[in-house]
Amino acid sequence: MYEIYGASKGENDSVSIWENALHPQDTQKALQAIDDALNGVREYRLEFRIVRPGGEIRYIQGDGTVIRDDDGRSLRMVGTNIDITEQKKLEEELRQSQKMEAMGQLAGGISHDFNNQLASVMGFAEVLGAGLGDSPLKKYVEKIISAVETSSSLTKQLLTFSRKNHLSIEIIDMHQLIRDALELDAEKCSVQCDKSLLQNAIFNLCLNARDAMPEGGKLTIKTECVAQPEDAGIATQARNLKDSYIRIKVMDTGIGIAEEEKEKIIEPFYTT
Repeated sequence: MYEIYGASKGENDSVSIWENALHPQDTQKALQAIDDALNGVREYRLEFRIVRPGGEIRYIQGDGTVIRDDDGRSLRMVGTNIDITEQKKLEEELRQSQKMEAMGQLAGGISHDFNNQLASVMGFAEVLGAGLGDSPLKKYVEKIISAVETSSSLTKQLLTFSRKNHLSIEIIDMHQLIRDALELDAEKCSVQCDKSLLQNAIFNLCLNARDAMPEGGKLTIKTECVAQPEDAGIATQARNLKDSYIRIKVMDTGIGIAEEEKEKIIEPFYTT
């Protein structure tokens, strides 16, 4: 228990260590579960979070049995605390993988039908434009065609997400791509990527930063060279990246992201 909770041996009794480490959002349900067990309402079995001294959050599975005297009064509780953090991470990765696979199948189907509709609109607009000659109405046809071309980028995103479209990977100067209003410290700034997807990612981050600063604030975009970033996590492993990287940071002085939204920020098409 000392090892799991990051406590010093002899620091406190086990109950104090347990209670002091409870995650603020789980404290009430954990204490209620203890009360229910002591009062015979239900057996004690609970999954909860703790916060270790350094701020690390761990998931714990607690099981306990109440020992009672001959009159049924509770004397003490004995049981186990198991650190299930790694198990929770694996379960979440599996759920995320299954969800993304299902979303990918849906996105692929939608993009196929959507592309067919766009092709029809584009075809009719071109025929209409050809028949209008120099009519002032022709500018509206041109706007229709422009809107279709813009909408086709959404089809590309859907196909890319569903893994049915090849990315347009090229060597680009990242600093040239995000030149304005930036802090560009990366010494080497050429990367392999899909230019439009990278631009779109930065653009969306900046739009969200703007929305997070309704009263104004500071938006900073920074690049830096890093080697084997330890915080890249699953993304690095999944793509089997081996060399050095350029990290792009988009920072703002706004209201921040709600804790319950953080796990969803990389989901395609998710918004609040």
